[in-house]
Amino acid sequence: MEKTSLLKAKTGKKRALKKYTVLRCPMVGHQASWCRHLCRPSQGKGVCGRPATHHMKDKYQLAIAKSQRHRTRVSEKSEEKT
Repeated sequence: MEKTSLLKAKTGKKRALKKYTVLRCPMVGHQASWCRHLCRPSQGKGVCGRPATHHMKDKYQLAIAKSQRHRTRVSEKSEEKT
């Protein structure tokens, strides 16, 4: 016997939130006026569904990360040669 879901399958487009909708932070438990950086974001979004500002990086942070990756690769290659 197959189990069927009692819930109606979702069809159609995602509805946009209204401007006055209040999103509560699931980590804090109440409306947070600013992100407290408590959640671990995935794909640039926090647990609440908002863009995770603590996940975003500007051009300077990206340049520093790229430089550090380059330095570790260069040091690994020099260790292999010796």
